[in-house]
Formats: sequence, structure tokens, C-alpha cells
Amino acid sequence: MLPTEDPLAGFLPPNVTSPEGQGSVLFTVMPKTNLPSGMEIRNSAGIAFDTNAAIVTPEWLNTIDNDSPLSYVAPLPATQPTADFLVQWAGSDLGAGVLDYTVFVSEDGGPFVPFLTNTTDTSAIFTGQVGKSYAFYSLARDRVGNREDAKTAAEATTRIVLGDTTPPTTDPHADVPPVEATGPNGAMVTYVSPATHDAVDGDRTAICSPASGSTLRLGHTTVTCSATDAAGNHAVDSFFDVFVDDTTPPAVTNTSTTLEAIGPQTAVTVPVPSASDLVDGPLQVTCTAQPTFLVGMTAVDCTATDAHHNTGHGTATVTVTDHTPPTIDPHADVPPSKRRGQTGPW
Repeated sequence: MLPTEDPLAGFLPPNVTSPEGQGSVLFTVMPKTNLPSGMEIRNSAGIAFDTNAAIVTPEWLNTIDNDSPLSYVAPLPATQPTADFLVQWAGSDLGAGVLDYTVFVSEDGGPFVPFLTNTTDTSAIFTGQVGKSYAFYSLARDRVGNREDAKTAAEATTRIVLGDTTPPTTDPHADVPPVEATGPNGAMVTYVSPATHDAVDGDRTAICSPASGSTLRLGHTTVTCSATDAAGNHAVDSFFDVFVDDTTPPAVTNTSTTLEAIGPQTAVTVPVPSASDLVDGPLQVTCTAQPTFLVGMTAVDCTATDAHHNTGHGTATVTVTDHTPPTIDPHADVPPSKRRGQTGPW
């Protein structure tokens, strides 16, 4: 900027009544496109009087904010006991901060329409109709004009129910037939949860614990089934029993041995089989055998019993062979004998 040639221009009057003696300058800088959020743009100016050194103004800082704000409607109870109920929402913004909110509402699954527009409040009383359901979501706007992305799903839902004090009922459930254990932890048990019935909410399914598909321990387990309707009325809990049994005997692995006979009775060390149980794991095996065996094949019965008195059987086969030929003792030659009637030497 060139100095003015107007002798009256550029002069400031005495600052008798502030700010008549103060000067200011206004300028605009357009930032580059696609700058990331958080980028800082710093500006300052210099003011020169005549030929004096320039006076540098304080630095002015602008921070780029391209991020959209976020917001949500706080969860609501499943039901409301009155037609008027409180709706609350909140939001956040990494840059300039949230300026205001627009809260939308849908009735009985219909289209979402604004409940409040560009409000700085974070809660309000909504008035609905008895028997209807309402869904809400919010959209925020920050202080530089960024708007939250559009939403398609509700963030909070509720229903206005008045005068429902009758709890639902739960169908009885028969005990589950005994289930065989599949391991030391018991067995996975499945069942169909009983149905529930409510005059307002209709038919539903009870929530049971332990849930179907859970692994239940050996022995007796009681399953508890409960139900609560939309008005908060709790049904009388129902129960049924599950028994996980261990009736499977251990598995005994058969063994065998073969050896040559050393006499009419041959002493043999019986090869004891191994045994394993689904619940108890490896088990000790006992065989009932005599200490010696005749030539031929003998089946020895071997057993293993688990902690629930299930006995498994196996066989240890002992085979005694006779492939050794007999031996003949040596015999001396027979002395010569005389003929009948002969008295002298031959």
C-alpha cells in the first residue's frame, strides 16, 4: 500500500474520548482447500507512522475445523407410565464445539420428523399418546457450520403404557430327559424356552438361566425361566430340572502276548490293558488271571471302574506255543546174548 498524498488522510485525532484516537485494520485471508482439522492459520500486521519502524500487531489465530460433530439421544425405559416423559441428548465436537441440536421423533414406526430444531437445550419433555411407541435420534451442528451425518436408525425408543398392572404368565416346562455326560465338565444341554402370554404385549418367549446350549455340570441343575412385560410387570418364575448322568463305562483297550512254553504250566506276565473314561480320564485296570498258563490261547478278563461305578471290560489274550521238539535220552548198546543150548563161547 502506497502512502496517501492527502494531507488530511491517515491522521488520528487525539484519543481524548476512547476509542476516537484508535485505529484498526481489517483484512481477509482465504485458506487453502483440503486443509486438515486442527491446522492453524496465524496472521499479524505491521503499522508504520511516517518513516518510523512498523508496529507489529498481536498475532491472530484461526484453527481449521472440518470435522462433523457427534450426538446421541440417551436410552429410554422400555415403557413410560405417563404421556409426558423426559428425553435427553448430548454431543461433542473436536473443533469449534457444538452449537445446537435438532431432535427427531418417529411415532409407531412412521417417518422421523423434527421434535426440536436448532435447540441449545440438552433435554425436553415430550408429550405422546397412550398406547403408542416413540423413537428418537439427534443431529448436531458445530460453531463453524459443520453438521452431523444423517442417521437412519433410532437411538432411543419407548412406549407409553398406562394402567397395565397384570404380569405375564409362563407356560410350564417339563423336566429335560437325562443327558449323558460328554466330558469332565458335564454336557451341553439344549431345550426350547417356554412361551409367555401377556394381555397387552401378546405372546413372547421366557428368558431362562442357564440358557439353552450351556454346558451343565454332572448331577442336578435347576433352570429358572422369567418374563417381564413392557410395563415392568414380572411373571412368577417357572422352573424345570435337568440331570446330567454318567452311565458310559470306561473304554478298555485289548492287549495280547505270545511266548513259548517252558513246561506243562508256563508263568506269564499278563499285559495289562489301558483304560480311559469320558469323565474321569485314565483309569487303573485290574485283570483276573492265574500265574501260569497251559499251552494254547487264554482270554483274561480285565476291568476298569469309574467314579460313578460304571465298569468297562477288556481282554488280555495270552498265547502259549509249543514249537520245541522233545529230547531223547541216550541209550547204551545192548550186550550180546548166547543161543539156547550153547555152553561155550561163540
